[in-house]
Formats: sequence, C-alpha cells, structure tokens
Amino acid sequence: MLDLFRQSIANQYGAALKMLEDAVEKCQPEQWTALVGKVHFWHVSYHVLFCTDMYLSPDIAQFRPQSFHRESYNFLEREPWPPFRKVVADQPYEKPILLGYVNTCRSKVIESVRKETESTLAGPSGFDWIPFPRAQLHLYNLRHIQHHTGALGAFLGRTQGKGAAWVGTESLL
Repeated sequence: MLDLFRQSIANQYGAALKMLEDAVEKCQPEQWTALVGKVHFWHVSYHVLFCTDMYLSPDIAQFRPQSFHRESYNFLEREPWPPFRKVVADQPYEKPILLGYVNTCRSKVIESVRKETESTLAGPSGFDWIPFPRAQLHLYNLRHIQHHTGALGAFLGRTQGKGAAWVGTESLL
C-alpha cells in the first residue's frame, strides 16, 4: 500500500506541476506583470513554487529557500503574522527562473516521496502551522498548487482564450 501511495502522490504532483508549467509557459510577456486577482501573474507562480518546495521538505528547520529568493516574496499581499506587513514584490522573477524552479520541485517530489514511510506519513507535518499528519500535508500541498494554477489558467482563458491544459497524471516515480 505504501508503494501505491508514493506512486499516486508523486504522479499527482507531476500532473499539478505540469499544469503550472504550462500556465507559466503560455503567459505572454505583457501578461507576466498583469494582476491575477490582486497579485501579479509571476508572483502567484513564485508563491506556489516556494510553498511546494517548502512543504516537500521534511520540516521547516530543514527547508532552505532557493538562492534567488527575495525576502517575503513567498507571501501574497501581506505577511500572515502580526504586524501583517504589506508585501512589496516589485522585482519580478524572469520566466526562465520560474520554469527552472518547476523542475527543481519535480526533483524534490521524487526525493521527498521516496523517503516517506508509514511512520513519517502518520507523523506530524513538520510545520507548526499545519496541524495534521504528513500524508495529509501532501494532499494539502497538491490542492494549493491546483488552487493557484486554476486561477492562473482562468486568467489565461480570459485573456488568451485558452488556459492551462488539463493533465490527469504525470509519472515521476
């Protein structure tokens, strides 16, 4: 059962990241800094990748942001704790950087999921603000990717007539 879980979760991460990658690739230069809701397209994309990367880490203590990370760029609009400072993300990441980050996350999925055991999956998430087991953290992480990818895809659909392509599964393991 553990192998089935690992394969299924990895393949769904693969599919979700493929859809995000497709949205980023389809984004035209003039749309890169356009607002998707209240946040720029590039910033939503970065936020998703940062969180995916972080939640694939065993815990917050072992997570290391990528070398290109800029302080607070992982947050949308404001920091989530008092004093809730507004996030100023005024230096857009370039598309190739974020497409490379998709591949970094793919590699981390493989590494992370292969290391999971029944014990780690039943244990704590590793993030004090996530109050459920690590197995559920993977589902939470997938929903987060899809939530924002859906918004990016809807934006592309409104502005280009076609959003990100649906991917049912993408084999990573």
